[in-house]
Amino acid sequence: MTRGIYRRNKVFMQCTAILTAMTIIAVLSNVYKDIETLRDLITAIFQQGTTVIIALIAVTVACISYQSSQKRQENKGVYLNYLALMFMMIIFMLAGSIFKYLPITSKIYLIVFGLYFLLGMLLIISALVETYRIIRKTFE
Repeated sequence: MTRGIYRRNKVFMQCTAILTAMTIIAVLSNVYKDIETLRDLITAIFQQGTTVIIALIAVTVACISYQSSQKRQENKGVYLNYLALMFMMIIFMLAGSIFKYLPITSKIYLIVFGLYFLLGMLLIISALVETYRIIRKTFE
């Protein structure tokens, strides 16, 4: 019974990841020529990303509190590294959310915005993967 639920959830997660990737590609292909819209998009993503990061921290803290004190001590380094990553990401997201106040003067900003967007997406994906790893470690 549990195996069937796990397989079904795994399929849903894979489909969600594929649909998300397709949506991101479609949106970027529509806004890459309009730097104003791209700036608004990146700002919105980073504002929402900050909320997601805070929620992931809350889930992880709940999982950590579920463990015995001995297990928490054994995995202390993993948890501290995770929290350091998440706090660094919050700072990154907050810095990205002020892009709308930068003046648009040349196409170089398009490159900067693009790189910042890619780095932000990679950090969000790494946060999701690390959160999954922490949750999995909790229930071992």
